[in-house]
Amino acid sequence: MSKKVTKYVRFGYYTASLNFDFNKIKRQIKRINTKIKDKSQKCCEEELKKQLNVYSELQERAYNHKGIVDLNLLLMCIKNNSVKLNHKIKNKLIDIDITTYIEDDETIFVEFANNREDSLDKKKLGGKRETIKLDDDEYIGEFIGILYYKKVNCVMIQYNKYSVSLNDLGIFLTHMWQENFYKELNIMIDEEKIFLPVMIELNPIMCSEKLNELKECTTFESIKINSTSIALRNLIENSEVNSPLFNLQKALEEFHGFRISFEIKANIKKDKDKKLNEDQIVNILKPYLKYKDSELENNDEYKKMEMPNISTKFVNDDDIKETLTWSAPILDRTISISFDKRSPITFQGLYKYMKEGLKKDEKVLLEKLN
Repeated sequence: MSKKVTKYVRFGYYTASLNFDFNKIKRQIKRINTKIKDKSQKCCEEELKKQLNVYSELQERAYNHKGIVDLNLLLMCIKNNSVKLNHKIKNKLIDIDITTYIEDDETIFVEFANNREDSLDKKKLGGKRETIKLDDDEYIGEFIGILYYKKVNCVMIQYNKYSVSLNDLGIFLTHMWQENFYKELNIMIDEEKIFLPVMIELNPIMCSEKLNELKECTTFESIKINSTSIALRNLIENSEVNSPLFNLQKALEEFHGFRISFEIKANIKKDKDKKLNEDQIVNILKPYLKYKDSELENNDEYKKMEMPNISTKFVNDDDIKETLTWSAPILDRTISISFDKRSPITFQGLYKYMKEGLKKDEKVLLEKLN
């Protein structure tokens, strides 16, 4: 009989926006500039940005009134089979598994796969190993599920470091958009034609209320700080004199200009009583906590502060480990999923778990996006 296993799978909520791909535009300008000997004639990026405003019709066509791409249009293309279902992105061959498409009145579910060409071996204990033969058109698939919520035009995305990353997914959606909705636009600068490429960006839904939730937590596993020396100095200077970080100030003075990273971790597995307590965490994070009563993305004072990237691992009320990045707390959910070890969860099972998670977060999503 197959052994039951439980995995804790993280999901995040995102909207999508359509923006000009300025990195590609800059590369075009650089190529043009190499042809121009007179430096005074070189393309000015500020001038380019001004001229981009002329193309407001692109924004009118691509954006709705909230500036968010209507993902329902893209997902309908999958349903209607009007898009290319696979793309080579960087070193990954990514495709949409059209067989997993599920639609109901509220949501659309589908899985994306990172298709690896690796060979795998199988063996019996004490026996010889045997390579699993794959045909030329067969791959080892690493999957993520996405669940689109029609009511507020957002998508719930499964995190899987072996599968499709958020950046990869954004590039894939950009290809889909270009195939179906995008017409080429160009502008002329110094008698040179510059193509205006666009890209779809996935934007996490911010949730500063998560800071309040964590403030009430009592079981912390670790706190990790990854920072520039300037940002860390800001954190220290805004800390109280008796803060654990304040005593680091002298030690860090000689490392001005360096990047600094360290982690404080409790060994809960070996010693359950050896855990970080609330006071230890709060003393470090007081500069963040002072902004907890307002939306971080709308807080001008917060924006001006260059702060370190700080993340905390903690155990929630359901005894599930979660990770929260304090500088940018996003709305996410960790779901406990149980299945037979030799029979991974089906896409129908994943769809059911994601629907249940979405229902729990529905109220917050409606408040933030309606």
